[in-house]
Amino acid sequence: MVAEIFKELVEKPKIDNKIPDFAGEDFWIDSKVAYGSLSRFLKDYENQFKNYLKFFDRGVVIYWRGYSTVAYWAAKQRGIRLISGWELMKELERRGLKEKFFEIAAGKLEGFSPSI
Repeated sequence: MVAEIFKELVEKPKIDNKIPDFAGEDFWIDSKVAYGSLSRFLKDYENQFKNYLKFFDRGVVIYWRGYSTVAYWAAKQRGIRLISGWELMKELERRGLKEKFFEIAAGKLEGFSPSI
């Protein structure tokens, strides 16, 4: 799944004045430096994610500080996959994509430096 995420990334589209961190032809990725509690997820969903789902088939949200089980199931019901920062780093490392991820992130985010 992670390898698919990094295939053919395109310019970020603007959707109702919201911009996902990454977007492909049929998916989006958004990253939050926060814990994904149910209330946090529902707020993010209302403010951003539901707009992305109008244009893309699926989405992934990275909650770098983890997420609750209840938020995970609420996201899954809406067609969104939650991933924690720890899960992402482990999967990238397992697939040998960790360095590629940081290259992409550094190119997209000025001043970015990985702390994981």
